[in-house]
This record gives sequence, C-alpha cells and structure tokens, in this order.
Amino acid sequence: MKSYKAIINYLLAAFIAQGSYFILIPLIISHFGEEVFADIELFNVYANLLFQFFGVNICTAITKYKYDSKSNQDYLDFSSNIFGFGILVTFFSILFSVWIILFKPDMWKLNDQLTALLPIGVFFLFSNFWLKNFLVTLKKVTKYRNYQIIVGILKIASILMLILIFKWLTAFGKIITEFTVLSILSILFVFSEKIKIKSYRFKNDIVRALKFSSPLIIYVIINNLLNYSDQIFISNYFDKMALAIYSVGYRVGMIILIFFGAVSNYFSINYYENFQNKKHNRNKTIFLIILLFIFSLFTYVLSRYYIVYSTNWVGTNLRQAIIVNKIVILSYYINSIFLIYSRELFYLGKTFKISVLVSICALINIALNFLFLENSDILMAAYTTLISYAILGMISVYYMLKSDKENYLTIVLLFLTSTILLTVFMFII
Repeated sequence: MKSYKAIINYLLAAFIAQGSYFILIPLIISHFGEEVFADIELFNVYANLLFQFFGVNICTAITKYKYDSKSNQDYLDFSSNIFGFGILVTFFSILFSVWIILFKPDMWKLNDQLTALLPIGVFFLFSNFWLKNFLVTLKKVTKYRNYQIIVGILKIASILMLILIFKWLTAFGKIITEFTVLSILSILFVFSEKIKIKSYRFKNDIVRALKFSSPLIIYVIINNLLNYSDQIFISNYFDKMALAIYSVGYRVGMIILIFFGAVSNYFSINYYENFQNKKHNRNKTIFLIILLFIFSLFTYVLSRYYIVYSTNWVGTNLRQAIIVNKIVILSYYINSIFLIYSRELFYLGKTFKISVLVSICALINIALNFLFLENSDILMAAYTTLISYAILGMISVYYMLKSDKENYLTIVLLFLTSTILLTVFMFII
C-alpha cells in the first residue's frame, strides 16, 4: 500500500476509534452531569495504569521479534503466546481490584463498583494494544482500519443504547456495556489471525519478550504517571467538578497524541526498515514534524470551539478548560521530539535509556504537583505538565545532536522554530 494511503487509513482508524469519545463527552455531560463524566475519566486513568503496570509493555516485543523471527509461523507462534500473557495480566488485575475493595486505601477515589470492573477494562486494553502491534507490524492496514472503525462505532452505539432505549446512564452502566462489547470484538479479531497458544514454548517466549520489554517497564509506568498523575492529584485535592473541567481540557488537547500515534504507525515502521538510510529518515522526519505542526494548529482552533459548544460552561469553568486545553496541546507537541528520538533508542535496544529520560521528567511533574497543586488551582497541574515535557524535549534535543549532529540538526531547528510559532499562535491569537 502506498505511503499516503497507509497514513490516511491509520488516521481514519485512530479518529473513529479514539475520537469517538469526543462525541460522547457532550452527551454524557449534558444528560448525566459532570460527576458521572468525572467517574468515567477516573476509571480510564486507573485502567490504563493497571494495564501498563501488569502488562509490562510486553506487546512491543511483537514488533521487535518480527525482525528476528525465523519464519512467518515462528512469528505467529511467538505473537500467540504474547497474547496468552494477557490472560495473566487480567488475573493480576482481578487480584488488585479485590485488594482495593477489601482495604480501601485513602488515595483511591474510585468506588467499589467501578473498581470491580477494572479487570475487564485491562483485558480490552491489552488485547487492543496487542492487535495494534501485530497488525501494524505485518502491514495489515485495511484490517487494522476496519477493527478500529468498528471499535469507534460500538463505543458510540453502547452509549446511545443506554440513553435512548434504557433512558439512563451511570458510570457503571457505561463502562460495563462498552468494555464487554469491545472485549468480545477484540477476541474475535485476535483469533481471526489464527492465534493458538503454544504451551511448549510459552515460558521461553515470555522470557525472551521480557528481556526486551523489561527495561521499558519503568518507562511505561512512569510515562503513564506523567500522563495521568494530574487527574489523580486533582481527584484528591478538588471536587468532581474540578476533575471534569480539567479532564475535558486535557482530553480534547490529547487529540494531538491520537494523531501522532496514528501517523507513527507508518513512520516508525518505515524508520526501522530504513534505519541505515539516514538521509531518507531525516526527510521523512521533517515531513512528520510539518504534519504535526499543521495538525496542532488545527487542533487548537477546533478544540476551542468544541469546549465552548459541548459543555455549555461559562465564566471561570470555561476559561480554565480552554487554558488547560492549549497548555496540553503545546505540551504534547513538545513531547513529540522525544517520541521521534526514542525510535532510535528503541531500534538499538537502548530501552533503559528511554525509561531513565521519562522517569526524570515524570518525577519532576509529580513533585511539582505534590508541592504546589493543593494550594493553587487546577491550572497548576497543566503548567507542571508543560514544564515536565519541556525538560524532556530539551534533553532529547541534546542527545539527538550529540549522537548525529549532521542529520539531526535540520530536524531540531525545524522543531524549535515550529514550537515557537505554535506558542505564539495559541497565546496571542
């Protein structure tokens, strides 16, 4: 499939699957209020953290093993056993949920009903991530697109069914309906790839995968804390309305991350396949930055109107949501330079370095939130995110120029110029 067709397919898949949530936000808030929305957001935060903690990012080994496998059957057997590991991940999340319900830690703000649903959310997130890595690595673009489109449609359909047919919606109803349907869908797609767990090599495959992914465990956990610690702190320091305001601004700003994830499905695989061709990868990366910059501008304009018309908030609530949104867009744009640099580290197997860099910035973010957020307002959480990603970006630029100044200099200069232009556009216009 030609490059532009692949990129379009990945974008279409991402925006229907993940972008569908933005259609649901105004429905949830307008029909059932900010508290239900806040509960759903907090569930998503904890489900993602559990999935990453117990899943140890093992699905990324699928991509790496493709270039080391002896045959297509060998690769399929290996990938099948990695999916089998997801059953263990789900089991561990069940034990964790039971422990939380029994002992009820003070920092845990999710109610018992929603805590009990976490394992089903974790299972879907694992199987979804497995499918993404498997299908993208094998360049099954059409099947990947179709799967993600169905995911997006089912997310919307599950909410509409509860609202229009049953005339009610709670966080519990929304989550159990959506994740049950999505889990069944993911199982159907996974086993359509002729997945059969091979018990005789299961242990060896998992050990081999963990040798690659284990250095990334710290990265995965810390990176998710960097992404979600703001909401965890806000849920402890402020009321649910404050969490809803921050979550809307943050979620809408994260559209840029959806875009980057979608296009990187093409650009990252292309980068790995042409790793020795430095000029080719430099030109592709320049094109990627230009795409990201254009989309960031588009995201800012669109998200501003989206927040105004989807929430019906006025005054301080609206102002805070918009400010959070623009800071998050800028933060994730700055973070893209680290994601670009981390491709090189990933290919070379220097995954521990990725973990170290992210850990430094995440700890800064958590420390700043701990020290200043409680006695400030929710905007402080957005500013601490920006500071953290700015530090990560500066460190990434330093190492990029140190490793290959000739090829990275143009990329860095373009990125710095576009960051300045984006900042000026968002905070002046």
